[in-house]
Amino acid sequence: MTKNINCQELNRHGTLSDLGRQVRSAKALIITIVNFLVTVGATFVCAFLGSQYVFTEMAARVLSAVIAASVVGLAELYVMVRTLEGELGQP
Repeated sequence: MTKNINCQELNRHGTLSDLGRQVRSAKALIITIVNFLVTVGATFVCAFLGSQYVFTEMAARVLSAVIAASVVGLAELYVMVRTLEGELGQP
């Protein structure tokens, strides 16, 4: 009954160590995305609240906060792309 069992066939979908590596990779990606969102959101809030001393109109405050959050978001994306490029082994 067990004569024709092949261990190579059982492990063709990967082992538990492969699963652990994939979970760690997914966890790191989720943490990176949450970090990006928190950083951009905090920049928006900080610029919005800080601009009340410079601008009196709401539109100017919102615009300055959006510009600041966009600059920080683009810088964060640049760093993420450079990091992923290095992890993939490309120059």
